[in-house]
Amino acid sequence: MKVRLAILTIIVYISSVCSAQDMVTDRPDQTESASIVPKLHFQLESGFDFTDANSLSDIKDVKSIQSLLRFGLTSALELRLGFSNETATLVSDPEGSVSNILNPGFKYRIFKGAGIIPDVAVMGSFLLPVKTDDADHFWSPEVRLAAQHDLLDVLSLGYNLALFWDNKNYDTQKFYSVTAGLNVIPKTCLFLEFFGENYKTLGNAGYIDFGFTYSIINNLHLDGYLGYGLNDNSNNMFWGVGFTVRLPK
Repeated sequence: MKVRLAILTIIVYISSVCSAQDMVTDRPDQTESASIVPKLHFQLESGFDFTDANSLSDIKDVKSIQSLLRFGLTSALELRLGFSNETATLVSDPEGSVSNILNPGFKYRIFKGAGIIPDVAVMGSFLLPVKTDDADHFWSPEVRLAAQHDLLDVLSLGYNLALFWDNKNYDTQKFYSVTAGLNVIPKTCLFLEFFGENYKTLGNAGYIDFGFTYSIINNLHLDGYLGYGLNDNSNNMFWGVGFTVRLPK
């Protein structure tokens, strides 16, 4: 508990929304921003992710390709369609299992802040099966509250609270995160994040990760991250790389 509190204090002190960049993305960290894609613009966020799972389950590791298409319907509302292709390597089955998942949803900004007063948005989504070896995992609805604000020109802070029903474990899961962005290198945002999950039956899992986004041009970013689990219920390690592009500019 003291370790988690210390990590959280450091994050708040140094202050990922990386909102000082021209384009705000919802990857590569776990914290969703409160920013809305500009009206009548499309934004594609995609990447490869790898997770080294813990020894408490039959899953050895998970490789996935994640994509999210965002469309600004109004200045305060965006429509979202996520897609993921996941391949899980199982201890009991070397061939593993493959899942293709659609994740439709929306994001609506309910309050526009300024300075230390945060922007606030509410999000909703659910899962749709496309192809899967584990159909019970789907239809899990999620509601999320996202907030972000700029503390200084080079410092930003974001945080999320979420709740969703996990059909696979027949359990309600709580998600929480805080992420800090630092913009001191030209075209680059560095971030540090703490996030956790709480299952009623499975207990708590805590994580810390860090990474970057790099702006090649105003509407094209590259990103990467690396993270670690903080307790026995957490996955051991995870990393990923990806990109974001917005059209038109």
